[in-house]
Amino acid sequence: MDNLLTLLSTLIVEKDEDAGFRLKEQQTNLSNTKCTKPDLGKWIDHCDFPFLIETLMLDHTIFVKEFPGIEFPEEERKTFAQSLEAHCEDCVHCHLKRSYDLEWQNRINRALNENRTEIGKALAHHGGRT
Repeated sequence: MDNLLTLLSTLIVEKDEDAGFRLKEQQTNLSNTKCTKPDLGKWIDHCDFPFLIETLMLDHTIFVKEFPGIEFPEEERKTFAQSLEAHCEDCVHCHLKRSYDLEWQNRINRALNENRTEIGKALAHHGGRT
């Protein structure tokens, strides 16, 4: 799995030589702003925003399988996700964090799409199918 992560990192950085600078700049921008509702902002700061929202929006059956023992009804999760989205519209700090997370998700998706064959070979090798 380390080889796959290394491969993905290389593919993303190859396409964007400024990736390291961009991450540092993003961290600086985030540290220069302050969340207006820390009770919501802590979730946005500590999680990858797209993953957080996708997790909250999971079908109840899937959520229970993925997170056994966590009681968080589907409607409450969806309401919480909507609260997080609305907060990002009003809070500069969380708006930036959401934007940065979405940007990185797009970069990763692009790297995956552009390099399917190479990534497939790495996955097959990792799975012992070479």
